[in-house]
Parts: sequence; C-alpha cells; structure tokens
Amino acid sequence: MEQDVFCARPFEFFEVDAEGAAWVCCQDWLDTSIGDLRTHSLMEVWNSPVAQDIRRSILDGSFKYCNHNTCPKIVSNSLVQIKNLTNPYRKKIAAERPVVLENGPLTLNLGYDNSCNLSCRSCRPHLIVLQGGEFASAELMQKKVLAEGFSNAKRAIITGHGDAIASKLFRQLLRELDAGQYPDLRIDLMTNGLLFTPAIWESFSKSHKAIRSVSISIDAASERTYKINRSNGDFHKLLRNLEFISTLRTSEKISFFEISFVVQGNNYGEMKSFVELGKNLSCDTVLFQQIINWGCGTYNAEQFKEVSVHEPQHPEHRAFKEVLKDPIFGDPIVNLSNLSNLRAAE
Repeated sequence: MEQDVFCARPFEFFEVDAEGAAWVCCQDWLDTSIGDLRTHSLMEVWNSPVAQDIRRSILDGSFKYCNHNTCPKIVSNSLVQIKNLTNPYRKKIAAERPVVLENGPLTLNLGYDNSCNLSCRSCRPHLIVLQGGEFASAELMQKKVLAEGFSNAKRAIITGHGDAIASKLFRQLLRELDAGQYPDLRIDLMTNGLLFTPAIWESFSKSHKAIRSVSISIDAASERTYKINRSNGDFHKLLRNLEFISTLRTSEKISFFEISFVVQGNNYGEMKSFVELGKNLSCDTVLFQQIINWGCGTYNAEQFKEVSVHEPQHPEHRAFKEVLKDPIFGDPIVNLSNLSNLRAAE
C-alpha cells in the first residue's frame, strides 16, 4: 500500500464477538483479534499491544494486517488520501500518528450475543441461542460496553454477528436504553427482518430517537431461493415486514434503510431483481458482498468452491460477470462492496 492513504477503522472501530475476542475492523477484512473483553476492561483491550501494532501498520502504509482480497476499500482502491482528509479527528491522527488512544472507540459493533432465529447457508449450520454460561458471559460484556463504551461512542451496530431482535440481550438493551441520555449516539440495527414487526418496533420506543438505520440481510429475491438460503424463514412474512420498515424510512423515523445480499452460486441471477426490490422499498442502499467461508461447519473446502461464484475458477463466473454488466448496477443505490472490481474490470 502507499503511505499517502489512510484508514480510520483501527482508530475508531471496536467489535466484540461471543467469545470475547475484540477487533478493530470486520473480521473478514482484518482477522487479528486485539484482546479478550471477558478478562480485560474495554480500554485495556482498545489500547493493547496488538491494537497499537495494527494502527502502526496503517500509519506506515504497510496495511499488513488487512485482507487485500476482501476489504472493500482496498478492493475498490477507494482508501482516502491523507491530503484529502476533512474530518478533524482523522486529520489529527494522520498528523500526530498516535497508536495509544486516550478516548475510547467511536463505533461499537456489539457481537457478543450471536443468537439468531435462522440458520443460513452463508453463516451457520444450526440455530444459535445463548443460554447458561454463554448468556452470562455475554451479559457481562454488555455491562462493560454500557459502562465503558457508550459515553464516547457515536455509533453502535447491533449486530454483525447474529440478529438484533432474536437476541434477548439486545431486545433488553433496545427496550431500556434512554436515547435522551446519549444524545450523540446513533444505533444501526442489523437483522434478517423476520421479527421486525410493528409491535416489536413500538417496544423499542425509548430508543427510537437513537435508532438511525436498519439493515436487512436477505440473500434472495424470490421465495424459492430464500427457502434454500434461509431454510426456516418465511419470505411472505419478510416482505410484510420490509414494507413496514419502508414506512419508517419514508416517514423519516429512521434515516437509512438497506437490504443486503451475499452473492453465491444459487442467487447471482436474482441480483437485478434484488435491486428492483430495494428501489420499490425506497431503500437508500442495496448491498452486495462476497460469500465468506467462516469455518463454522457450513461448508468444507470443496463445497465452498461450488458456491463462491465470485472466484474466477467457478464454472459460472463468466455468467456472473455478464449479470454485473447490466446498467442497473450503476444505480447510485447499489453498493457492490468487495465485488466492485469485477464490474469495473469490464
């Protein structure tokens, strides 16, 4: 990498998973943990030796911890040049080059409860609902985050590891969090949408003013494909809930609405229809991403080769690239993320 580009993530972002492992970026973009929130305070983990070295790798331009094949900014060659930074905090970081940070993270990705009401081909082979000791551990981490992280954070993502509404802990947080106590905090909800009903939304009334966005992961544009990729999901119920969320966006009760789609061998043909669905729902963004083999038992190596249509060796890779030629993928609401280079190459 060139030394004149900058990434703010390791200086702003803090993610924690159900095992207590903490990260300063999404795990599929930078897979080195900075410490364990179960055994240390948030600030101890935030400024751990590993965290410091990751920040150093950004400042020296090596980006040696980053996955150059999956990071959307690297893949799309869209890292900002230092000379073009406008955010005062980021300009100060680039100028003063600190690796130990006095203040805590600005963005918290709360992944300590990975409970979900679905088992999806792209994510996990079975349902996960935290119980017993696992629940107690996650509850302790939530208390740490609330006590140490929320006072400085400007953004909380709930959640990149499970479902924001299927989780008992996150439902409790959203019901009890008083948005008035955190006037600068904005919450981004990530969910599969199946539990996002008007009644559930109303139960979160105390936190409504803090909830900025809703992102719904779907991975299909038809009932048939949805049943394959979301084996115990209900496509018609999902569509009803999506219509409700769309009314939240059009009435400006939320300020951002996204639907997302993990591209794989069985659904790339529905990408155009998915964009059309997003437009009909008044979505701000329709997000497409590479499928990742998380190593959780969903795929072995050979099976993953069969679904990873973004890889050049996949037998349908050429057909996939033909799909990407459609002008609809140039629409401003489309975000091809770490697939953008495949369309740009045409």
